[in-house]
Amino acid sequence: DYLKEQVAKGLIKHLGVSISEGPKQASECLKDSSVEAIQIPYNIFDSRWRKSQIFTKALENNVSVFTRSSFLQGLLVMPMSKIPENLSDAVKYREKLNIISYETGVDLKVLALKYVLSNKKITSTVVGIDSFKQFLENVSTYEKGPLDSVIIEKAEKAFENIPEKIVNPALWTKQREEYEKKISKEGKENESD
Repeated sequence: DYLKEQVAKGLIKHLGVSISEGPKQASECLKDSSVEAIQIPYNIFDSRWRKSQIFTKALENNVSVFTRSSFLQGLLVMPMSKIPENLSDAVKYREKLNIISYETGVDLKVLALKYVLSNKKITSTVVGIDSFKQFLENVSTYEKGPLDSVIIEKAEKAFENIPEKIVNPALWTKQREEYEKKISKEGKENESD
């Protein structure tokens, strides 16, 4: 209500919401007519947004959609050997992504980013960079245009049902803590043997 008051006073020109809890939270925000934009974590692995029709609902409500996390916090492009133990369930999906990249001849980073950029219902995509070189690579990827629809369909079929514990980084910390507790418990059990 505070933000709505600020909009009414003219102190805020456009009100937007950054979504962290998934499509259900986004759907609730879309019911509020004062929300003009939502920002969601969206990438080639996360079919929740497509299945929930958030993009269509936002368009129908004249709400802009901004995306972030095109590379799923690096999981989509990091060397396979660097995938953390608590995300070991993601390995089989990364292997599928690597195969799609190889079979289509589209570089892994380009594939991940172009998948997001190919969605015409997205207003804009925020991509983090560590260097000017990465910036230039991202601009080049954008300028190449959308992915071929056959590649998009192949990816969507391959990644239709990836568990939320993989596509939602907010859950990674909990998984890491559970993994560390398990390792600690196993270590203590081994000490008592």
